[in-house]
Amino acid sequence: FNDAATLPAIERAAGERFREIPPLAWLAGGEVISTEEHLNYAERGLSWLALANDHPVGFILAEAHATSLFIVELSVHLDWQGKGIGRQLINAVADHAREGGLSSLTLTTFRDVPWNAPFYARLGFD
Repeated sequence: FNDAATLPAIERAAGERFREIPPLAWLAGGEVISTEEHLNYAERGLSWLALANDHPVGFILAEAHATSLFIVELSVHLDWQGKGIGRQLINAVADHAREGGLSSLTLTTFRDVPWNAPFYARLGFD
């Protein structure tokens, strides 16, 4: 999994959008998932990448629970947001959950962030 070292930078770039919301601007400079943690998710088969021109531009990580798959992190580089990449990553994880016989896909997010609630609602989350 040679791309793991590039993923923290993608998460940082994705987080830059939070600077638009002063009470959440701290997220833009917050901790990101380490390369080692990314490798751990990949080894467990719970990491998916979005590539453009053979380079990672987004990723999604999940945790398996008894009957569900929990989305730990979804990040798409700021330059690549709004192009359907997040939707494709969510769909890949949903397919994995179905294939594994899991009954639901869950996540936590900020409902009041203008781009979050509409995005997840379009994908069937409530």
